[in-house]
Amino acid sequence: MYKIKLNNHKIYPWSNLNELAYVRGYFYDSNGKTIHQIFLLKKLIKIKSPDDFADLLKNIDGCFSIILKNKNLLFAATDR
Repeated sequence: MYKIKLNNHKIYPWSNLNELAYVRGYFYDSNGKTIHQIFLLKKLIKIKSPDDFADLLKNIDGCFSIILKNKNLLFAATDR
């Protein structure tokens, strides 16, 4: 099991869902439409494999950091 410790910032603080998925920053889809953090968090907790995580990252843009954990894996990505 992984323990995640994050420092919070006033600008772009971390948001999380059930302490399984963490995001900060701003997100856009391939059409330039804003993706709200809660929508992204709900998608993240459904991810089960590295391929699923990579597919999600291919379809988002912005300035962000993402951390996702499950029983056996820890995923992390940053755009900037």
